[in-house]
Amino acid sequence: MKIEIKHRWTNEVLHAGDFPNLCAAVADAVSKNINLRGSNLSGCNLRDSDLRCFCRDIEHVLFCHPNEAAAVAQALRDGKVDGSVYSGACACLIGTIANARHCNVEKLERDASRPAECWFTQFKPGRSVANYPPAALTVEWIEEWIVKHGQVAAQKAST
Repeated sequence: MKIEIKHRWTNEVLHAGDFPNLCAAVADAVSKNINLRGSNLSGCNLRDSDLRCFCRDIEHVLFCHPNEAAAVAQALRDGKVDGSVYSGACACLIGTIANARHCNVEKLERDASRPAECWFTQFKPGRSVANYPPAALTVEWIEEWIVKHGQVAAQKAST
């Protein structure tokens, strides 16, 4: 099917082509180093999409920052994530991790083209688990990761 990934404010087509689902389109764009910053991934029907590329990359970020996993989940529950900015009270994935650490986001590795950060671009302040299904899905992924790996990963990070 024809999929276009557009910039959320300018409506410029950032990437387009025939793909089986949105995840495949985003994965293709990432593999071609296409900058999806500012892309509009919201409003897409992701029901039949294979979202494993996003979930796996979020898990990778959590392995790097295990002590902040619960804070990221809480920010999503509260609708306090803004995927368009790295800093502020509401920030993207890496910005939320920096907020939880009480550190400058500049000290953390940032890569706007990675699947996890592309996934987080859809979040805006006020989109919470109560009113935005992708937020609920992301919290499920994080909670599953915490149950499977959180304690072990946190111990490894502290040594």
